[in-house]
Amino acid sequence: PHNLPDTDDLSPLLQVFQENAVDQSMTAYNYLWSEILSANVFEKFSKTDMNDKAEVKRLGRAVRNLFLRENDTDLTMHDFEELCGKQISSQALKDIYNF
Repeated sequence: PHNLPDTDDLSPLLQVFQENAVDQSMTAYNYLWSEILSANVFEKFSKTDMNDKAEVKRLGRAVRNLFLRENDTDLTMHDFEELCGKQISSQALKDIYNF
């Protein structure tokens, strides 16, 4: 089929979650979005030199600030990209599953 979106284009999936979709058909993709985000964070940790104390400290603070912020429950794509130091992509998930 020629009308399928590019598999590296996460904008349709991102749009679903930014619009706070609550209907059952949309929330079925929560697991996929969570997997993409966790794969990107895992990739960042696996590529970090754990002997580089400054980078480990920066990464630890970034994780703390991302997940333990007070009065802020909305995590944005920008927050994850800032943590990972790159644009979030599906490639990290593909790499984990050897696709």
